Amino acid sequence: MSSDYHGQTAKGVVWMLLFKWVERGLGFISTLMLVRLLSPADFGMVSMALSFIFMAEMLAAFSFDVALIQNPNATREHFNSAWTANVMLGGTIAAAMLALAVPISRFYKQPSVLPVICVLALGPLASALENIGVVAFRKELDFRKEFLFQVAAR
Repeated sequence: MSSDYHGQTAKGVVWMLLFKWVERGLGFISTLMLVRLLSPADFGMVSMALSFIFMAEMLAAFSFDVALIQNPNATREHFNSAWTANVMLGGTIAAAMLALAVPISRFYKQPSVLPVICVLALGPLASALENIGVVAFRKELDFRKEFLFQVAAR
């Protein structure tokens, strides 16, 4: 292995650690803002809805980006196919959550959770529409660009 590769890897680790710290910090700040804006009951409803959405996203995580990174000959068509698969997956998760909104609200015995689930279910679809080209930053070990993109998105 060349020392240039090791240097790029070390820089990548620093950028990704910095991103995780910034992401956690922004998450903490947004949680504090939600605590101030929502009543405890509202905060609980959002948590109930998010628990099912996060579970659905975890069960359906296929990591198409990893396949692109590992394929040294990935073409634009591969990137387009991965983006399309992500959109289809995000749409499927959103549709499933919308279909399950009523049973979930009945499970919690909280009818007011229903509209929260319906709104939050659109999140997986919105995140699936993210530009797949950012995978190229990881593939090229240019974590600085990915850091800037991800932080701007947050």
